[in-house]
Amino acid sequence: CPDIAGTSTVDRLGCVDGDEDGYSDPDITWTPAQGADAFMADPTQWADQDSDFYGDNPNGERPDACPTVRGTSFIDRFGCEDGDGDGISDATVAWTLEQGADACPLTYGNSSADRIGCVDTDGDNYSDPTPDYRAGDGADAYPNDPTRWILEPEEEGALLASSTALIGGGVGLLVVLALIGFLMRGRGGKDEKTQWKVPPSVGMPDFNAQPMTAQPAYAAPVAMPDFNAQPAAAQPAYVAPVAQPDPAREYYNSLIAQGYPHDDAVRYTQQYFAQFHG
Repeated sequence: CPDIAGTSTVDRLGCVDGDEDGYSDPDITWTPAQGADAFMADPTQWADQDSDFYGDNPNGERPDACPTVRGTSFIDRFGCEDGDGDGISDATVAWTLEQGADACPLTYGNSSADRIGCVDTDGDNYSDPTPDYRAGDGADAYPNDPTRWILEPEEEGALLASSTALIGGGVGLLVVLALIGFLMRGRGGKDEKTQWKVPPSVGMPDFNAQPMTAQPAYAAPVAMPDFNAQPAAAQPAYVAPVAQPDPAREYYNSLIAQGYPHDDAVRYTQQYFAQFHG
């Protein structure tokens, strides 16, 4: 650049070098593709071979972790592929989920506590549950409550109490039925000991007596009881079955009481009671 005072020394000699890193600033005749400084205001970077605006110098500011792949990631790594555009790079053989890659590469997300880059509705850094990753795996047990994410002990106790009540109710029903059977059997024994009294015989008319005028009508014979017949045993009264508590319905109702929408309450209830359908 014979007509312009400059200090560049690497790509061209004596041209303008705004950040004084030795690489000349680009102009209409000298572009970064030809060797000009791709970062005129950053003295730590000068080359960008994949043109993603992240420098190739690994020791400079915002170094490109994937210098030959044009990428937009900027959270875990600079300049690598980011399929969902959430700033977290997709996993590769050299960069795994354990190292910080996106656990949900096709879904925009900002979770960071349990999984990286998944949906976090309440913003507490714990990802919402998904069919393949539930609260038991580490997902947010309360996806709409930013103050809670781990299933609290009292709710686990409530589930246990519901199960205990179910068992206790069944045992209580059996005891009631047994007492009713015992009482009915006692009544039946008392009835068997009841003595039947024979009604007095009916006097027969004197057929040798002569009527004064007309013959009296014969009285119909009285039917005698069957003394060999056994009294009918009293039938036990019907006892309606006791309704059994439903732990799945109780858990669902507790979620509704906390303000969960119906669909969310059904989905969380099915995590513990797969047969529940709302």
